Amino acid sequence: MKSTTLIFIFFFTSCLIAQTKNITSKRVQYESGNDTVYAYLSMPEEKDTFPAIILIHEWWGLNDWMKQNARSFARYGYAALAIDLYRGRTTTLPDEARKMKSELNKEQVSKDVQAAFLYLRQQQNIIPAKIGAIGWCMGGEYSLKAATIIPELASTVVVYGELVKDTSAIRAINCPMLGIFGEADGVVTPAMAKEFGMQAHSFGKQFEMEIYPNARHAFMNPNNETGYSVLAASEAWIRIFHFLEKTVSGKLE
Repeated sequence: MKSTTLIFIFFFTSCLIAQTKNITSKRVQYESGNDTVYAYLSMPEEKDTFPAIILIHEWWGLNDWMKQNARSFARYGYAALAIDLYRGRTTTLPDEARKMKSELNKEQVSKDVQAAFLYLRQQQNIIPAKIGAIGWCMGGEYSLKAATIIPELASTVVVYGELVKDTSAIRAINCPMLGIFGEADGVVTPAMAKEFGMQAHSFGKQFEMEIYPNARHAFMNPNNETGYSVLAASEAWIRIFHFLEKTVSGKLE
Protein backbone atom coordinates (compact mmCIF):
# COMPACT_ATOMS: atom_id res chain seq x y z
CA MET A 1 0.00 0.00 0.00
CA LYS A 2 2.86 2.35 0.82
CA SER A 3 4.47 1.91 -2.63
CA THR A 4 1.09 2.47 -4.28
CA THR A 5 0.65 5.72 -2.36
CA LEU A 6 4.11 6.90 -3.37
CA ILE A 7 3.35 6.17 -7.02
CA PHE A 8 0.14 8.19 -6.79
CA ILE A 9 1.94 11.10 -5.13
CA PHE A 10 4.64 11.12 -7.80
CA PHE A 11 2.20 10.67 -10.68
CA PHE A 12 -0.28 13.33 -9.67
CA THR A 13 2.43 15.77 -8.57
CA SER A 14 4.02 15.36 -12.00
CA CYS A 15 0.63 15.99 -13.61
CA LEU A 16 0.11 19.16 -11.61
CA ILE A 17 3.55 20.47 -12.53
CA ALA A 18 3.34 19.54 -16.21
CA GLN A 19 -0.33 20.25 -16.85
CA THR A 20 -0.06 24.02 -16.59
CA LYS A 21 -0.99 24.82 -20.15
CA ASN A 22 -4.36 26.13 -21.24
CA ILE A 23 -5.59 24.03 -24.12
CA THR A 24 -8.09 24.18 -26.93
CA SER A 25 -9.87 21.19 -28.46
CA LYS A 26 -11.90 20.91 -31.64
CA ARG A 27 -13.15 18.56 -34.32
CA VAL A 28 -11.05 18.69 -37.48
CA GLN A 29 -11.07 16.85 -40.77
CA TYR A 30 -8.51 15.73 -43.31
CA GLU A 31 -8.56 13.85 -46.58
CA SER A 32 -7.51 10.19 -46.75
CA GLY A 33 -7.58 8.98 -50.33
CA ASN A 34 -11.18 9.47 -51.43
CA ASP A 35 -12.42 9.60 -47.83
CA THR A 36 -12.83 12.44 -45.38
CA VAL A 37 -11.67 11.57 -41.88
CA TYR A 38 -12.77 13.45 -38.79
CA ALA A 39 -10.52 13.66 -35.75
CA TYR A 40 -10.29 15.30 -32.34
CA LEU A 41 -7.43 17.78 -32.03
CA SER A 42 -6.23 19.15 -28.68
CA MET A 43 -3.31 21.51 -28.30
CA PRO A 44 -1.87 24.24 -26.08
CA GLU A 45 -3.42 27.67 -26.61
CA GLU A 46 -0.24 29.73 -26.59
CA LYS A 47 1.33 30.95 -29.80
CA ASP A 48 4.25 28.60 -30.30
CA THR A 49 5.27 25.49 -32.20
CA PHE A 50 4.69 22.07 -30.67
CA PRO A 51 5.62 18.42 -31.02
CA ALA A 52 2.65 16.25 -31.95
CA ILE A 53 1.16 12.85 -31.17
CA ILE A 54 -1.24 10.78 -33.26
CA LEU A 55 -3.62 8.84 -30.98
CA ILE A 56 -5.22 5.65 -32.31
CA HIS A 57 -8.24 4.29 -30.48
CA GLU A 58 -9.19 0.85 -29.21
CA TRP A 59 -11.89 -1.22 -30.87
CA TRP A 60 -14.51 0.85 -29.01
CA GLY A 61 -13.92 3.82 -31.31
CA LEU A 62 -13.06 7.46 -30.68
CA ASN A 63 -14.83 7.69 -27.33
CA ASP A 64 -14.62 10.08 -24.38
CA TRP A 65 -11.61 8.29 -22.87
CA MET A 66 -9.60 8.79 -26.05
CA LYS A 67 -10.58 12.47 -26.15
CA GLN A 68 -9.55 12.78 -22.51
CA ASN A 69 -6.15 11.28 -23.40
CA ALA A 70 -5.76 13.82 -26.21
CA ARG A 71 -6.43 16.65 -23.77
CA SER A 72 -3.87 15.22 -21.34
CA PHE A 73 -1.20 15.21 -24.04
CA ALA A 74 -2.09 18.80 -24.91
CA ARG A 75 -1.60 19.86 -21.29
CA TYR A 76 1.87 18.36 -21.47
CA GLY A 77 2.68 20.54 -24.46
CA TYR A 78 1.82 18.29 -27.39
CA ALA A 79 -0.60 18.78 -30.25
CA ALA A 80 -2.66 15.60 -29.95
CA LEU A 81 -4.67 14.31 -32.89
CA ALA A 82 -7.06 11.47 -31.95
CA ILE A 83 -8.13 9.96 -35.24
CA ASP A 84 -11.46 8.24 -35.93
CA LEU A 85 -11.11 5.00 -37.85
CA TYR A 86 -14.81 4.17 -37.46
CA ARG A 87 -16.17 7.34 -39.06
CA GLY A 88 -18.16 8.48 -36.04
CA ARG A 89 -19.24 5.13 -34.62
CA THR A 90 -18.50 4.09 -31.04
CA THR A 91 -19.76 1.29 -28.83
CA THR A 92 -19.51 -0.11 -25.32
CA LEU A 93 -20.57 -3.62 -26.37
CA PRO A 94 -17.76 -6.16 -26.99
CA ASP A 95 -19.61 -8.05 -29.74
CA GLU A 96 -20.35 -4.84 -31.62
CA ALA A 97 -16.76 -3.65 -31.16
CA ARG A 98 -15.46 -6.95 -32.51
CA LYS A 99 -17.71 -6.60 -35.55
CA MET A 100 -16.66 -2.99 -36.15
CA LYS A 101 -13.01 -3.96 -35.95
CA SER A 102 -13.49 -6.89 -38.34
CA GLU A 103 -15.14 -4.59 -40.87
CA LEU A 104 -12.19 -2.23 -41.03
CA ASN A 105 -10.33 -2.07 -44.31
CA LYS A 106 -6.69 -2.32 -43.20
CA GLU A 107 -5.47 -0.64 -46.37
CA GLN A 108 -7.77 2.31 -45.65
CA VAL A 109 -6.58 2.41 -42.03
CA SER A 110 -3.00 2.72 -43.25
CA LYS A 111 -4.09 5.59 -45.49
CA ASP A 112 -5.88 7.24 -42.56
CA VAL A 113 -2.80 7.09 -40.36
CA GLN A 114 -0.47 8.33 -43.08
CA ALA A 115 -2.89 11.14 -43.91
CA ALA A 116 -3.07 12.11 -40.21
CA PHE A 117 0.72 12.41 -40.18
CA LEU A 118 0.67 14.59 -43.30
CA TYR A 119 -2.14 16.72 -41.85
CA LEU A 120 -0.05 17.46 -38.76
CA ARG A 121 3.06 18.22 -40.81
CA GLN A 122 1.12 20.82 -42.77
CA GLN A 123 0.07 22.76 -39.67
CA GLN A 124 2.21 25.86 -39.11
CA ASN A 125 2.33 25.38 -35.34
CA ILE A 126 3.54 21.75 -35.50
CA ILE A 127 7.24 20.84 -35.57
CA PRO A 128 7.40 18.48 -38.60
CA ALA A 129 10.30 16.41 -37.27
CA LYS A 130 8.60 15.83 -33.92
CA ILE A 131 5.51 13.76 -34.63
CA GLY A 132 4.97 10.46 -32.83
CA ALA A 133 2.16 7.93 -32.46
CA ILE A 134 0.49 5.96 -29.70
CA GLY A 135 -2.28 3.39 -29.75
CA TRP A 136 -4.07 1.12 -27.31
CA CYS A 137 -5.14 -2.46 -28.08
CA MET A 138 -6.36 -2.35 -31.71
CA GLY A 139 -4.85 1.12 -31.91
CA GLY A 140 -1.54 -0.26 -30.65
CA GLU A 141 -1.46 -2.60 -33.63
CA TYR A 142 -1.88 0.40 -35.92
CA SER A 143 0.57 2.63 -34.06
CA LEU A 144 3.19 -0.04 -34.73
CA LYS A 145 2.01 -0.31 -38.32
CA ALA A 146 2.51 3.45 -38.59
CA ALA A 147 6.20 2.98 -37.82
CA THR A 148 6.51 0.51 -40.70
CA ILE A 149 4.98 2.86 -43.30
CA ILE A 150 6.01 6.36 -42.12
CA PRO A 151 9.82 6.63 -42.22
CA GLU A 152 9.75 10.15 -40.72
CA LEU A 153 7.81 9.16 -37.58
CA ALA A 154 9.71 10.32 -34.49
CA SER A 155 8.65 7.38 -32.29
CA THR A 156 5.75 5.08 -31.55
CA VAL A 157 4.14 3.62 -28.43
CA VAL A 158 2.38 0.25 -28.65
CA VAL A 159 0.08 -0.33 -25.69
CA TYR A 160 -0.85 -4.05 -25.60
CA GLY A 161 -1.37 -4.03 -29.36
CA GLU A 162 -0.87 -6.91 -31.78
CA LEU A 163 2.75 -7.11 -32.87
CA VAL A 164 4.26 -7.31 -36.34
CA LYS A 165 5.68 -10.69 -37.34
CA ASP A 166 6.71 -9.90 -40.91
CA THR A 167 10.47 -9.38 -40.80
CA SER A 168 10.41 -7.06 -43.81
CA ALA A 169 8.00 -4.79 -41.94
CA ILE A 170 10.20 -4.79 -38.83
CA ARG A 171 13.23 -3.95 -40.97
CA ALA A 172 11.34 -0.93 -42.36
CA ILE A 173 10.97 0.68 -38.93
CA ASN A 174 13.19 3.74 -38.44
CA CYS A 175 11.97 5.15 -35.13
CA PRO A 176 12.35 4.19 -31.47
CA MET A 177 9.51 2.05 -30.09
CA LEU A 178 8.05 1.54 -26.62
CA GLY A 179 5.89 -1.47 -25.82
CA ILE A 180 3.55 -1.49 -22.81
CA PHE A 181 2.23 -4.92 -21.79
CA GLY A 182 0.57 -6.76 -18.92
CA GLU A 183 2.00 -9.85 -17.29
CA ALA A 184 -1.45 -11.47 -17.13
CA ASP A 185 -2.51 -10.45 -20.65
CA GLY A 186 -3.92 -13.43 -22.50
CA VAL A 187 -4.37 -11.53 -25.78
CA VAL A 188 -0.90 -10.08 -26.33
CA THR A 189 1.16 -12.22 -24.00
CA PRO A 190 4.56 -11.38 -22.47
CA ALA A 191 6.04 -14.19 -24.59
CA MET A 192 4.78 -12.48 -27.76
CA ALA A 193 6.20 -9.16 -26.61
CA LYS A 194 9.59 -10.67 -25.80
CA GLU A 195 9.73 -12.48 -29.14
CA PHE A 196 9.04 -9.24 -30.98
CA GLY A 197 11.68 -7.48 -28.89
CA MET A 198 14.28 -10.11 -29.79
CA GLN A 199 13.46 -9.76 -33.48
CA ALA A 200 13.53 -5.97 -33.38
CA HIS A 201 16.87 -5.92 -31.57
CA SER A 202 18.32 -8.49 -33.99
CA PHE A 203 17.66 -5.98 -36.78
CA GLY A 204 19.20 -3.13 -34.80
CA LYS A 205 15.89 -1.47 -33.96
CA GLN A 206 15.31 0.60 -30.82
CA PHE A 207 12.65 -1.18 -28.79
CA GLU A 208 12.00 -0.58 -25.10
CA MET A 209 9.49 -2.70 -23.23
CA GLU A 210 7.68 -2.70 -19.90
CA ILE A 211 5.65 -5.66 -18.63
CA TYR A 212 3.54 -4.77 -15.61
CA PRO A 213 3.06 -7.45 -12.92
CA ASN A 214 -0.42 -8.97 -12.63
CA ALA A 215 -1.81 -6.52 -15.22
CA ARG A 216 -4.37 -7.86 -17.68
CA HIS A 217 -5.30 -6.78 -21.19
CA ALA A 218 -6.56 -3.18 -21.46
CA PHE A 219 -5.32 -2.41 -17.94
CA MET A 220 -4.90 1.31 -18.74
CA ASN A 221 -8.56 1.93 -19.59
CA PRO A 222 -10.60 2.95 -16.51
CA ASN A 223 -13.77 1.80 -18.30
CA ASN A 224 -12.46 -1.78 -18.24
CA GLU A 225 -14.30 -2.99 -15.15
CA THR A 226 -12.58 -6.38 -14.98
CA GLY A 227 -9.04 -5.47 -15.98
CA TYR A 228 -8.27 -1.86 -15.08
CA SER A 229 -5.26 -1.50 -12.77
CA VAL A 230 -4.83 1.90 -11.15
CA LEU A 231 -1.25 1.19 -10.14
CA ALA A 232 -0.10 -0.30 -13.45
CA ALA A 233 -1.87 2.41 -15.44
CA SER A 234 -0.25 5.17 -13.37
CA GLU A 235 3.19 3.64 -13.82
CA ALA A 236 2.58 3.15 -17.54
CA TRP A 237 1.60 6.80 -18.03
CA ILE A 238 4.80 7.92 -16.34
CA ARG A 239 6.82 5.57 -18.56
CA ILE A 240 5.04 6.76 -21.71
CA PHE A 241 5.58 10.45 -21.04
CA HIS A 242 9.24 9.85 -20.16
CA PHE A 243 9.74 7.97 -23.44
CA LEU A 244 8.05 10.69 -25.48
CA GLU A 245 10.12 13.38 -23.77
CA LYS A 246 13.21 11.54 -25.04
CA THR A 247 12.01 10.73 -28.54
CA VAL A 248 9.46 13.34 -29.59
CA SER A 249 9.48 16.53 -27.53
CA GLY A 250 13.26 16.52 -27.03
CA LYS A 251 12.97 17.64 -23.40
CA LEU A 252 15.41 14.93 -22.28
CA GLU A 253 17.90 15.31 -25.13
